Amino acid sequence: MRCRVCGCTEENACNPPCGWAFANLCTNCSSVASAIAEWMDSAVRANFTGLIREARAIFADEALIASPPPKRRKAKR
Repeated sequence: MRCRVCGCTEENACNPPCGWAFANLCTNCSSVASAIAEWMDSAVRANFTGLIREARAIFADEALIASPPPKRRKAKR
């Protein structure tokens, strides 16, 4: 079995070791997906790209001080 998000298997599990939340979703990815869903419900303007950028910066120990919000796209008519 392989996780549909991160690709881990029983032989090559995540660190820390994970289990199976669903048929093809590991517990680590399931908990992250739940946290993102909760954030999207409570955020004023959920910006997934900005969230990923901040996560990468924190992981690289280079937290961004102030990243500008994305520009709004004009509605197509």
